[in-house]
Amino acid sequence: MRSPSRKSKILVGTILVIAAVNYISFVIVASCIGGDAVGSVNDLCRDGRYFLRYKGELTEVSREVWVYSRIHGYSLFVTHPLAILSVGLFASTHSRRRGPPSPARPLDVNQTFT
Repeated sequence: MRSPSRKSKILVGTILVIAAVNYISFVIVASCIGGDAVGSVNDLCRDGRYFLRYKGELTEVSREVWVYSRIHGYSLFVTHPLAILSVGLFASTHSRRRGPPSPARPLDVNQTFT
């Protein structure tokens, strides 16, 4: 296999940073606004009222906050698989192994250990 190119290292690193920042910002924002809107629309949107869910508890929010939370929550379903795939592809195409593993050397019975 070939050695990792600088461009592929930068690309994988960038994807990982974006995924990590997206996840961390989602957790921080969700804890500040009272939950997230990922889930069944019927459970979180009733009669023109919008709710976020956190540990089974609902918090009423504006439609704008609800839409933001829903989009941000579903963006995790894009960034995380993308990060996992990019690391997997990077690892499979840039393996450090070259060819089959070398056979074990026979033990030298005359070797002394000091």
